[in-house]
Amino acid sequence: MSVNKKIYRNISLSLGKECFVFCPGCYNNKIIYHNPLNSPVVSADEIMAFVKKVKDQIDLSEITISGGDPLTYEHLSELVAKLKALGIFVKLDTLGTAFLADSQSVFPEVNLYKKVDFEQLAKNVGMIGIPLDGSTDEIIGKFRTGRKNLLDETKRILALTEKYHAATGINVVVNKFNLDDLENIFLIVAQFSNIQKIQFFQFCPTGCLAKAHRKTFEISEEDFLHRTDYLQQKYADHPIKIERKPCAGRGNNYLFINQFGIAYHTDIFEQSDKASTGNIINKKIYGNIKNEKEFANIFNNGLKRNDI
Repeated sequence: MSVNKKIYRNISLSLGKECFVFCPGCYNNKIIYHNPLNSPVVSADEIMAFVKKVKDQIDLSEITISGGDPLTYEHLSELVAKLKALGIFVKLDTLGTAFLADSQSVFPEVNLYKKVDFEQLAKNVGMIGIPLDGSTDEIIGKFRTGRKNLLDETKRILALTEKYHAATGINVVVNKFNLDDLENIFLIVAQFSNIQKIQFFQFCPTGCLAKAHRKTFEISEEDFLHRTDYLQQKYADHPIKIERKPCAGRGNNYLFINQFGIAYHTDIFEQSDKASTGNIINKKIYGNIKNEKEFANIFNNGLKRNDI
């Protein structure tokens, strides 16, 4: 008797074309604006057509929207509403800057973005992920540059999520500069009643920019596990769940799609110019989702543009 095996895929819509900070350790720095054939920005309806096809084949119940910063994607409110209507749990990873006021991006270009209505957007988002990489601006500034008083700004954003009872998670990139600061970060987070979890991600030199700065930020897995294990044990009974994500095990199980609909693997820019890309508008990509080997080939080879 055959057994239906649950198939899980991590799909991240990296739709934000710009960001409100510049991170020297960013894994996504070139991919967010990678558009070799000058394709138009993918619409909410085009993304939904892809999502529906994937959902027909596999157990797709959750999607992460990131960037850059997703608050720079012009169709964001429309998209999250459509995803929720389809029964998709949306996790929105954002700095949150444009929730507070009109805000200027700093990377890769400088542009002004209008304030985003947090209350309206939050109605359709299952969880909002906010980064916090230090308990002081000095520590945060080692990894995220381009904004002053980022700690205070982050606290104001977290206060906003608390005001509207929005489920919120905290993402911490653990690196050389904050390795001794993790408990202090946790204690800041613990001040807010709506924080459901804090995720500690070991810095991984994935992507050309992060790889170029690996000596600046990289830590050993042993140190990462030791520090996070201490926190998990000390705060085991705390309502905020502590999760840790070492580099091992975070390999080729993510499908990233940028603002132009291009599907890619995070290492695509570390390969040669022979690395090709595929677009979600190409119906042939749908058949690659279900089979493990074919799904991996999306990462390794992509899809030829002339198939689109």
